[in-house]
Amino acid sequence: MPLPDALKIQFRIQLQQRLPDKSMPHITLFEELARKEGLEKGIIQTAREAILDVLDTRFGEVPGSVRERINALGSERNLKDLHRRAILTPSLEEFQATL
Repeated sequence: MPLPDALKIQFRIQLQQRLPDKSMPHITLFEELARKEGLEKGIIQTAREAILDVLDTRFGEVPGSVRERINALGSERNLKDLHRRAILTPSLEEFQATL
C-alpha cells in the first residue's frame, strides 16, 4: 500500500536526520588549489570548443592550423574576445588575420 505524500515527506526528513553526515568537514589547501586549477582548465577548454564550434557552423571545416592556434591560447579573456570575433567576423580569412 503506497504512503500518502505527507507521510513520504515526513519519512524522508526523519531518515535524513538519522543518517550520518557524510560531508567533509574541510578540504586541504592542496585539494582546494587542485579543484580551482581543474575548474580553470575546464573553462579554458570550453571556451576553445565554443570558438571552434562557431567557426565550424559559420564557415564549414576549420583548417588544422587555425585549430592549433586556438588550442594554444590559455587566457580566458583572450578566448572570450576571440569568441566574439568568431561570431562577428564576415569570413574565415579575416578571422585568421586576427589570430
